[in-house]
Amino acid sequence: MTRRILIIGLLFTVQCFGQTLRKNSLLIAEFQKNYKGLGNYTHLVSYKFINGKLSSKDTILSAPSVKFIDRKPPSRFTILSTPTNYQESYVGYRGQNFIYQNRYVISAFGNVIDVQTKSLVMEESDNLIETRGDSIIFRRDNIFTGIGYLICDLHNRTYGFVEDTNFLKVKGINSPNHKMGIGIDQSKLPYKIVLYNHKNEEEVIVSNCGNGTLLFKHASTFSNIPLFWINNFNFLYATYSYYSGHSSDNINARVIIHEYNVERKSSEVITIIDSVPPAVTNSYFSIDPDDKIIFDCAKGEFLIDTKNKLSVLINWSSVNNDFSIENNINEEYGRIITFQDKEIGRVWCRYSNAKTTSGFIAVEYGEVGSNLEYPKGVRVWNNITNEWIDIEIPWVSNLIGWIEN
Repeated sequence: MTRRILIIGLLFTVQCFGQTLRKNSLLIAEFQKNYKGLGNYTHLVSYKFINGKLSSKDTILSAPSVKFIDRKPPSRFTILSTPTNYQESYVGYRGQNFIYQNRYVISAFGNVIDVQTKSLVMEESDNLIETRGDSIIFRRDNIFTGIGYLICDLHNRTYGFVEDTNFLKVKGINSPNHKMGIGIDQSKLPYKIVLYNHKNEEEVIVSNCGNGTLLFKHASTFSNIPLFWINNFNFLYATYSYYSGHSSDNINARVIIHEYNVERKSSEVITIIDSVPPAVTNSYFSIDPDDKIIFDCAKGEFLIDTKNKLSVLINWSSVNNDFSIENNINEEYGRIITFQDKEIGRVWCRYSNAKTTSGFIAVEYGEVGSNLEYPKGVRVWNNITNEWIDIEIPWVSNLIGWIEN
């Protein structure tokens, strides 16, 4: 009888606590201001939630926001994209940092951070190509330290060049089967699209693809041409034609989406998007959670239907895990956020950097009408408490994502 009571009690404990105890950690990169008010230090911080309630804060890793380098003798950090004498920090500002295998943060600058051990797996700064299991593949083009592909082995914590000379040999943006590549020749205007075969033989296949995305004069990047492989033989590209001089911030552009077939060496127009205003960043193609092609530009997000040759403005963006955010910001409240098609709140935020996991969403937020380049902090909602939690952060560097504990 006593044994039966113990078993029933144990089952009751497992049922009551095993199903309800849930731990999630939200990773955020935060700037630390110095006495001059500059963000001279960056902290990778973990905010831990237990059963939907914020329980603790833990610093994973800290590093200078910029890493000064010695130019003599030349090192790999001397070849920079801008004429400065510093290299960006491990956790990048507004970069495409992301979480891999529920454990590693791969930064926008190619560094890899182990969240569990609170350490750097590697502190190089190469271009990320793809991930394959415990291997992360990078590309380096540096006349001082080498040119080629490198692999970071997460299991053995090693990093080095690939000895196989045929490994991902094709230049440019590779087709899904890695047998061909495409790239942009920006040596002079108008830009050209170049095709690379398996021998890296180069062929100009589009002799005039325009001058790239229409950007504001103060944009901190160079204009580029959006490219996107649909399959092993077809890719999309977008050309901009300006309604007036390129130097004004008050002009609009017409964007033409083309589909190119590398076997037939032919291009056809898929759709046209008119009245696209200038942008601060380049437009691009992506795939949404439903495997649909999305074109993101200063006018908004468009669903690209290659079969029916249509572009449809999307009023809502899916941010995964049954969450969606209104695309167009309302001056009175910001954006509506939904979970499983039901409204859960209205927040002054951006949709592009929202981070979700099952039942949880985090967005950078501000007061209504404020400049979201300087958010007040991060706002979190979950379906356990069905409540919003505000995490005020003096200077958010980057909202990175969720880890399931």
